[in-house]
Amino acid sequence: MGYGVEWVRRVTVRYNAAGVASVGDKRHQNRGHPPLLDAAQTAELEKALEGLSPDGTPWSGPKVARWMSEKLGREIRVQRGWDYLRRTEHTLQTPRPQHQGGDAEAQACFPACPAPGV
Repeated sequence: MGYGVEWVRRVTVRYNAAGVASVGDKRHQNRGHPPLLDAAQTAELEKALEGLSPDGTPWSGPKVARWMSEKLGREIRVQRGWDYLRRTEHTLQTPRPQHQGGDAEAQACFPACPAPGV
């Protein structure tokens, strides 16, 4: 069955004490930890994410974590900043890299230019 001896003992003790209702799987009742930011703080974060970060650059996970640390008065890890960035449906907005060795003339007339060698 895959159950250890100690676990079977615990279930038996619960069953003997409270009957069948005490043996069921109660994991679905465990909601876990409450969110770090309440609804008002999350709304404040969403408003802040509409603009640039305090240093004038786009928001990132570490910047959101610093913002949360200031609001909550304790250290927040970078991963939680990234989680809240995604939870508020924001992403790190960075421009696509430009190829430095590209042909400027070919790029200017793309896609109207004929393909090379045609």
